[in-house]
Amino acid sequence: MSQVAPQHASPRAARTQRRILESASQCFALRGFSKTTVEEVAQAAGVSKGLVYHHFGGKSELLEALMEQTLEAWSDASNVVEHLAKAGTVRRALETMILESLAFARENPLMHALFQLDPHVVLGLSSSASVRHTVEKSRQRLVEVIEVGIDSGEVRAGLDPIQTTNVVRLVIMALVEHLLDPKWIDGSDEVFVTHCLKILFDGLFAEGSA
Repeated sequence: MSQVAPQHASPRAARTQRRILESASQCFALRGFSKTTVEEVAQAAGVSKGLVYHHFGGKSELLEALMEQTLEAWSDASNVVEHLAKAGTVRRALETMILESLAFARENPLMHALFQLDPHVVLGLSSSASVRHTVEKSRQRLVEVIEVGIDSGEVRAGLDPIQTTNVVRLVIMALVEHLLDPKWIDGSDEVFVTHCLKILFDGLFAEGSA
């Protein structure tokens, strides 16, 4: 995590932090995490290497801050509660949320780098309290919407909201993974995505809720 939290930093320090993070994002997206050095990030940001260490501590802390930032933006872009308020039905809200998630992954270069990290790096990042909080907040939003669907009768009776949420999240992550790495399955194929959603929704929603 950054050593100087943006909300407590001076305007000048906050601008410097944003510039460093933007440069780090570009470097990681272009070269990957392992091949990028703090010196390259500093050079791209137009600051000294020491200033990068002062604000973020090192490369892992930079990546953690970027991962938290990216997950927050991803969560906001695919906020299923907001989609439910606009769509009026859980089915349309979930469909929009999943498609927005895929669009965000497709349009965010850093997502490619995050999904191609070494397993030990991912494990270290996932243990971060800030990252866990962001992921949990997004998960809880989805649980709440599934509960709304069960209460209204739109979602099949008898489904466990938490386990159902886990299944939906698993499908999203699998689609994103194959979108970013279409070696075996092309997650950018709209026909394939539509078929996946049909299979998921046929099992999730009560008959006549389409």
